[in-house]
Amino acid sequence: MKKINMFTKLLITLLFAFTPFINTNAASATVNLTASSTKVVTGNTVKIYVNTYSSSPLGSLEYDISYNSSVLKLQSVSTDLCSSKHCIWYTSSSNTKSTTYTFTFKAIGSGSSSVTVKNAYILGYDEKKIPVDDYSIDFNIKPQLLQCVKQIMQLSL
Repeated sequence: MKKINMFTKLLITLLFAFTPFINTNAASATVNLTASSTKVVTGNTVKIYVNTYSSSPLGSLEYDISYNSSVLKLQSVSTDLCSSKHCIWYTSSSNTKSTTYTFTFKAIGSGSSSVTVKNAYILGYDEKKIPVDDYSIDFNIKPQLLQCVKQIMQLSL
């Protein structure tokens, strides 16, 4: 019985001695969107700022951006690393903990719409995946006053 107890103690001691320490401070990231305005008039432009923040240095990120193309038309993006629906980013600096892209849209229709960042995949500078949730911002796009007057005139005829 003493041999079993000693063997058990030795086994437990060896198990703890060779178990790697677990890092409880996992990196986290946030993607949020802000807009120059959430109330837009048809024909005007609106800027969407996609901000990515991390608790640890960023290495790269990739995400999809979606929007209602019958209401919003993408005019420009502040980087060449984005298309109208997909963005990538990477850095060679081990100090970068945030990045911002600016998307400029033109309101081409009226109604409600949203711009959403989804399927985000973020790697820290240490090449470990950092979890992040989807994020969106909503818009109310109103027709220009002149368009409203024309519509009312057509109805009254």
